Amino acid sequence: MPTAPYGSRFDSPDTRSATQRGFVDARFQRRFLNDRLQLTVRGFFDGYGYQDFLRYDSPPIGAYGLDGGYAWWSGGEARLAGDILRGGVFELSGFVGADALSLQTTSEALTRGYAQIGPLRIPTQEARLSGFAQVEATIAHNVLFIAGAREAWSSQFKDGFNPRLAAIWRVTADDAIKLLFNRWLLFPST
Repeated sequence: MPTAPYGSRFDSPDTRSATQRGFVDARFQRRFLNDRLQLTVRGFFDGYGYQDFLRYDSPPIGAYGLDGGYAWWSGGEARLAGDILRGGVFELSGFVGADALSLQTTSEALTRGYAQIGPLRIPTQEARLSGFAQVEATIAHNVLFIAGAREAWSSQFKDGFNPRLAAIWRVTADDAIKLLFNRWLLFPST
């Protein structure tokens, strides 16, 4: 399909784009203490890159632009979940964990044939770390109370404490009434 991105020459054989993508995710899970506790450990890597070579008609003849961007995400999570009390009228369970994320991006542009517009590289690096815990209590198999929190840290943005509270009453097998409170800090994209 003929294109002309960013005002480049229409349908030029010299204009081309390349995109690369890769993803790896590994997980380990183990149950122990008569299936009352479960340990989950997970790690991942995600990468994306693109590069555009753009031909222009503007003087001088043969002007071109090179645009590219690359991003790498890597991180991990460890979670320990378990039943503290199980069976009967009252049940108590919960989990604790931590996760980490490393983000690196690079954008670059290079234009030839224009007045002194040269290479431009914009690298970005960010690290994020958070810890979390949640406790769930069930009464008479139809009332659930949840209390949890996450503390989040970022190398570029404001840290945040994120509480979570919920009460859920299962009126019937198909109907429930929920009361929820949640404050969440979402880091902006970089």
